[in-house]
Amino acid sequence: MDNRQVRLTLYEFPYDKAGPVGTVRFTEYGGDKKPVKVDQVDYWDEDYLGENVITALECGMDVTIFTNRDVNVFHSFKEYLISN
Repeated sequence: MDNRQVRLTLYEFPYDKAGPVGTVRFTEYGGDKKPVKVDQVDYWDEDYLGENVITALECGMDVTIFTNRDVNVFHSFKEYLISN
């Protein structure tokens, strides 16, 4: 059983609102718990971004989000975020 902790990181940047809702990096790990693949995707729809983030987290991928939106707009995966 894989006990590796899955990470979700969200960065808010004040870039042009005409750009994508978010740029997301998905990191996939192999059986040896080392990264084997990183994909980067631009999302233009908040709901679609949220669906893909939740799916990736549930599959054991690390997810890093760069967005020009306030973190509070991402209701679909808000419970996965921990504020420090």
